[in-house]
Amino acid sequence: MADAGFPGQHSTTTTVKTSSTTVETSIRFDKSYIRTVTNLIGFICIECSGVFSYHTRGSYFNFVSMTAFWVTGILLLLYLFHVIEKLYKIPWLKIEFVFDAIWVILYLIAASLAVSFGPEAYIAAGES
Repeated sequence: MADAGFPGQHSTTTTVKTSSTTVETSIRFDKSYIRTVTNLIGFICIECSGVFSYHTRGSYFNFVSMTAFWVTGILLLLYLFHVIEKLYKIPWLKIEFVFDAIWVILYLIAASLAVSFGPEAYIAAGES
């Protein structure tokens, strides 16, 4: 005997929703991407520390800060002029995420080494 609450026949309707993403591939200037970069402040603090600027901790901090400064500057220019959208097949967000994740760890190490060294310029660089 058939269940009284369940009909003998039923119909199913499937709705397919499509969306399209459009990318504007023209190169143009966009001033909304300009932001402050503090990598330069830490670099200047280490370099102004005089004798201590050539210590291995200072050299490591300068390497980390200047590499981040230049990569960030290049990415800023690519975003500023929307070159990223022109090269939309490259997974830019994944590349930035991996770079940022690695550089967070390197900055944490560099700042810890700078602050634990002692001179005031290193402490200022590590806290910037």
